[in-house]
Order: sequence, then structure tokens, then C-alpha cells
Amino acid sequence: VLESRHLGLVMPHEIHNLREKVMKLDINMRKAHMDRVNKGKCKAKLSAPFTRLLHCVDRMGNCCVNIADAALGRVDMTYFMQICENEGEKTHEQK
Repeated sequence: VLESRHLGLVMPHEIHNLREKVMKLDINMRKAHMDRVNKGKCKAKLSAPFTRLLHCVDRMGNCCVNIADAALGRVDMTYFMQICENEGEKTHEQK
């Protein structure tokens, strides 16, 4: 039996642990960037793009956690399905 790691896959229950690691890396990267700026090794004007990049990575991590929670059945999708059904009914009424 192949383990999920051999296939490059991560099992849903592993996502939360990886998310914690990503959050710690984010903090460390922000601190390291500020140290570089303070030491003059990096321009301060690069802070905004760097922060936006880290924010995007953070959002991707949140999406991964949400998908994993749905895969594990930790999310009740009924609410979202009702919204989709209601939107579909409105579209048909407008025609």
C-alpha cells in the first residue's frame, strides 16, 4: 500500500497541522523581512508587496483548511446548498 506522501498528497486530517506550520512560517518571514529592512538589506517599499504575497499564501491555507473540513464532514453544506437553490429559483423567475 502506498502512503499518501509518496503520491504527493496530504490527507485532510493532516491539513490543520500543516496550517499551523504555515502560520509560524508567516510570522518568521515577516520578522525576517523587517530585520532586513532595518539593516538596509531590503528596501522598505518592498514591504507592501511582500505582505500582500504572504496574505495570499495565508488565504490559500484557509481555503485548504475549509476544503479539508468539508472532506472530513465537519462542515454542514445544507446552508450553502439552500443558497444555491434559491439563486437558481430567482434566475428561473427572471426568465
